[in-house]
Amino acid sequence: MVGEEFLDQPMPEYAQKLTGQALVDYINEHQSLYKAEYSPEAEAFTKARIMDLSFLESPEEKESSPNVDHGETLLDHDEDIELPDSFDARQHWPECKSIGIIRDQSKCDAREVTRSRHTAGWSEKGSALADDIGRRMLTMNLAKKSYFLPNNETLIRREIFKNGPVVAGFRVYIDFSFYRGGIYKNNGGIPLGAHAVKVIGWGREKNANYWLIANSWNSDWGENGYFRMARGINNCGIEERMVGGLMKIE
Repeated sequence: MVGEEFLDQPMPEYAQKLTGQALVDYINEHQSLYKAEYSPEAEAFTKARIMDLSFLESPEEKESSPNVDHGETLLDHDEDIELPDSFDARQHWPECKSIGIIRDQSKCDAREVTRSRHTAGWSEKGSALADDIGRRMLTMNLAKKSYFLPNNETLIRREIFKNGPVVAGFRVYIDFSFYRGGIYKNNGGIPLGAHAVKVIGWGREKNANYWLIANSWNSDWGENGYFRMARGINNCGIEERMVGGLMKIE
């Protein structure tokens, strides 16, 4: 099963309880968007690098978070922007080398700083956005303005296209531990915790839309340090927990 047909399928209750090799077998038998491979070491690796779910605030809690603008964002007046079918910030701003850096957070409680909105010829839209998704999804004091993005796939793409990569938080399920490449969609298994990543673009493959995401688990993980996640269905809550920002220009 591929593409929209697979993405539209509800997850069976029994699949949510699967673990280990049984879960991997279920994933590989029921879809072809991504490859899963069982490894107890991979499960331990993931658990050591994510946060407790309590650190991932609910969409309602966003409204009371300090230091983050909840009002009008820069993308409100850009309805005339024509978005491409695919986009990769590394290619769009090749002079901004930091976009393509894959870091190794090791065991630093998922608080790896991502420096992605680097100078790309903008007057005040560029340089670095830092994430610390702990109790609040906040940015470092380098940011002049930070804002939660609406749970709207088109507006999120518009923000990335205009202002560069964004920070996202999502729920991590046990099946993510066994990801080896392709377009990830949660297929089963129990929730393990929460994680923060850098979304740098989007695309489409096998009739399925995806986000292009930089992880912080070194370049030997996933697709050379990156992974792709199903786009437009709020998979693992990722589209309701994205933050954009503008940098202070001295």
